[in-house]
Parts: sequence; C-alpha cells; structure tokens
Amino acid sequence: MTAAFMPSLHTGNRLVLDDVHSFVLRVHLNPAPGGRGIPRPQFNLEDVNEGTSQRMQNLDEVLQELASRIELILHSANGRMQ
Repeated sequence: MTAAFMPSLHTGNRLVLDDVHSFVLRVHLNPAPGGRGIPRPQFNLEDVNEGTSQRMQNLDEVLQELASRIELILHSANGRMQ
C-alpha cells in the first residue's frame, strides 16, 4: 500500500489522501410552481475535503466555481513542488 492510502495515526482508521481532491455534484429537479412547466434544476456542489457545500441555480455557476477550486488546488500543488 502506498503512503497516501496508509491509515493515519491521527485519525484512527481513516485514510490519508493528501493528493486526492473530491467533489460531489448533486442535481435536483424541483417541480415548477403549480406543477406546470419545466422543472427547475438546483445544483449542490460539495467539496469533500473541505467539508463544505454550496447551492447554485445554474450549471455555468457550478462550472465556474469548480474551475476556480481546481485552479487553487493546482496552484498550491505547484508551490509545494518548487
């Protein structure tokens, strides 16, 4: 087993995944008011590592937020390698 997947002494049996960043995107289709019309999507973007969650109303907003977070991750990884 690689060091990245070894149990952590600090967290008991939880795995240490230093270089793994996980996001979960949930899409809920909410019924239109009055039950007529096209259901409205609601997006929930969860950052598993940070333990945070954000609700958004459109896909462009979700993609922009996800791109921003990934850029931060890549920027911090480049700083560690130098």
